[in-house]
Amino acid sequence: MKPVKEIWIEEILNSAENIQRVDASERLFAGIQSRLHSKVRQIEMVPARTVWLAAASIALLFALNFAALTYSAQQKQTASHSTALTENSFDIYSNS
Repeated sequence: MKPVKEIWIEEILNSAENIQRVDASERLFAGIQSRLHSKVRQIEMVPARTVWLAAASIALLFALNFAALTYSAQQKQTASHSTALTENSFDIYSNS
C-alpha cells in the first residue's frame, strides 16, 4: 500500500495528461506579432568618444574628491598642532 503523499503526487502528475493545448486564433496571433514588431526599436550605439569622456569625468571627480579630503585632513592636523602649541602656554605671572 502506498503512502497518502505518493498517491497525491501521482494524482497531480496524472492530471496533466488530460490537458489539451489551446491555440490562439490567427487574428489574435497576428495582432500580437504586429505589436511586438512595432515596439522593437533599433538600439543606438553610444560613440566611444562619449564613453571615454564620461569615464574621464568620473575619474577627475574622484581625484578632486580625494584631493579635497586629503587637504581637509591636513588642515585639521595642522590646526590641532597649532592649538596644542598655544594651549601649552607657561603661566609665568600666575601666583601658584
